[in-house]
Amino acid sequence: MAIDMEASPIEQEAQKNEEKKGDLKKKKKNGKKVFINEDLFGASKTLDDSPAEEGISHLKIKAQELGNIPGLIEHWQAEINSRKKDILDYSKTTFMQRAANRIKGTDYAAPEVTGEELSKFHPTKSALEKVKLLKRNPTDMMNRLELVSIVAKSGRDFPVELYRTLLLQATVACSFGELSNVGLQMVIWTQDIYFSKLFYKCQGEALALESKLKSEEGKENAFTRQSQGLRSHIALVSRNMEIIKIYQKQSEKALKENKAVYNTSLSLDEVTTFLLESGGKEMGEDKKRDGKWMSIIKRSAELLLLLRVLPLLDSEAKKLSSQLKKMDKNDPIPYFLEAKVQMSDLIFKVGQYQGGERTVEQREKVQESFKTTHHCYGLAVKRVGKMPKTKMEFAIFIEYASLIHYFYKISKTTLGIKLPSEWLAAVFDKTMKLLTMIQEKGQVDGLMMDIQRDILEEGLDKSGNRMSNEVSVPA
Repeated sequence: MAIDMEASPIEQEAQKNEEKKGDLKKKKKNGKKVFINEDLFGASKTLDDSPAEEGISHLKIKAQELGNIPGLIEHWQAEINSRKKDILDYSKTTFMQRAANRIKGTDYAAPEVTGEELSKFHPTKSALEKVKLLKRNPTDMMNRLELVSIVAKSGRDFPVELYRTLLLQATVACSFGELSNVGLQMVIWTQDIYFSKLFYKCQGEALALESKLKSEEGKENAFTRQSQGLRSHIALVSRNMEIIKIYQKQSEKALKENKAVYNTSLSLDEVTTFLLESGGKEMGEDKKRDGKWMSIIKRSAELLLLLRVLPLLDSEAKKLSSQLKKMDKNDPIPYFLEAKVQMSDLIFKVGQYQGGERTVEQREKVQESFKTTHHCYGLAVKRVGKMPKTKMEFAIFIEYASLIHYFYKISKTTLGIKLPSEWLAAVFDKTMKLLTMIQEKGQVDGLMMDIQRDILEEGLDKSGNRMSNEVSVPA
């Protein structure tokens, strides 16, 4: 079928898709099996077909793309940056330039810029209206989020690759430094629904391959000669599924912890402007608590609790937490918020290791992530002082202790790391002191018992290695 060159890019793309469907049907008739569509992961292919042998296609599997969610996230992040550039470039064209291009027949914005890649699946009046508005102003992030919402909540069952597109469109809307509670919840929701669809797609492929391998046992053909590679592929897909579960669990937790009853919003430019206006000077406690400082801190805290479970917006979370520390270098709250972001990163990396990526390199990533997280919590603890006063300060002590208990257990049961006795003695001593300070006001009895068991397991109080009364938080 010849492509109509006078058609719009969207129409031309539809014609190409029809041709692709025809090609796939021909492949199936020729005995070729089509596995996970590369559209799920983006432009780069995950499985390459070479000429069929005995009716079975030879598979070249790229493990870093198909079985490694962190690798996929890096790929998607590059695509988001490309989309942002296209949006900004198109938004800079003037009315006269667009009119001139329209006369030439070249005024076609990319479908990812205008959102047409979504509306073509759900061409309702409301969706098309949002596309029209995005053509006028593609940087209007609220219209972009509303288009995502219209398509996602239509109740229709779309192809799996569309859910990936919903995630990218929602993420792009929040990646211009204009953060909002509603927008971030939308990104979490689209991330969750895409990962759910991807999970079942991966599960279906793994089961189909397992069944095929069993049915071909004892035979000698092209399929069985690839069996080792296919079994590795199944293992990678299974690991992928485990990592997806971790992201979903953390996303659900973030949404549950988000107590906002109204739409909180914050621009990174607002924080930068505040820093410029204050000239980097420290403010008095009264002025701080009553003024704009406290407003920014409250909104930032709420948004960072959502940002920490969105790997595609990790750069936005780091920018915000970095700016907050500049607002007041002596306040523990910015360091505590940064520590919570780092804690999510640690949990994801541990999950990747537990899910099957048990390499020395991945174990080192876990250790580095713990060091960074521990350092952030340590800085927050130091700034609280001898005795916490606020609910937030109590939480800093409790979460620091929880981190120590968590990493001790993970090191012993999963990572196979023997932590130095001297370091453990110092860190357990500091942890118990912090919990003892808040024992009467905080519900920490269970955590204290857990850490006391950790101390006994290490035999620290039986070996004569008594803990000093003056121990600093290890770096």
